[in-house]
Amino acid sequence: MERPVFASFMADSTGAQAVLTLNEMIVQLTDVCALLDYNMNRRKISLINLTTIEENIREILRKIITSSDIRMLSMSADAALDELRKARNKLNAASDILEMKKTPKRQEQLYQYYDEICILIDSAIKHLKSSC
Repeated sequence: MERPVFASFMADSTGAQAVLTLNEMIVQLTDVCALLDYNMNRRKISLINLTTIEENIREILRKIITSSDIRMLSMSADAALDELRKARNKLNAASDILEMKKTPKRQEQLYQYYDEICILIDSAIKHLKSSC
């Protein structure tokens, strides 16, 4: 009986490492959503917090783009990349708003961006999970 491609891919250490890396990325992204959603008071989120999150997303993008093993393993890698790029753009827009003078309208827009970032990251997580 022939082994499935995924099973043979997992049999080597590179494939196993790609799965571990994917799972680590999923945990990191889940933590970002938790932070923006309920682990931190949204009024207390700082530019430093957003910069750190954006750096983490850029690192995840780099890992997906540069790892042929992850790209081979993840049939949805392009879709995950697209969602993460959109989330990164929203993070940058949220950072811009934080640097502006606070107004009720800007605060409302900022909180909306946090929600949209979580939705985009959640979508990326689903694409990545479909590979594990």
